[in-house]
Amino acid sequence: MFSDDLKQLIEAAVTDCKVTAKEMKVIARRAEAEGVDMDELEIYIDSRIQQRNMEGSEMTQVVNRMFDYLEKAKKIKAEERTLRRKQKAEEKAALREFRAAHPDDFEHTLNTFANTGINIVSTFMSGKMEIGKAANIAKSLFDVIKPKK
Repeated sequence: MFSDDLKQLIEAAVTDCKVTAKEMKVIARRAEAEGVDMDELEIYIDSRIQQRNMEGSEMTQVVNRMFDYLEKAKKIKAEERTLRRKQKAEEKAALREFRAAHPDDFEHTLNTFANTGINIVSTFMSGKMEIGKAANIAKSLFDVIKPKK
């Protein structure tokens, strides 16, 4: 029906979903040289423009769905951050309550950790404990008392 060169020329012209007068002149000249019926050419060009418009519409829908998804994801992330902040605030409040209600227990716990650390260092320094074991105990102790992020 149409040569590959003519089809490529038409495709180039309809990329923006319209054909200018100058583009139509060039296409018509090429089509006449190939002996193509002008009515068939016009129908073909109109159908390609319509296909392009439909493809563009589908692409717009996909892009819109993607943006909707991203907005929902942002909202979920914000809600998760708010929830984490509330949980942290509740944990801190519970710790403050515990400290206020049981000051002796809290101080005792801190003293126990400090004494354990001192014992580890003393045992290591006296040569009764290997460096690896001392480091593991110290790390375990630190993991217990370090603040959670």
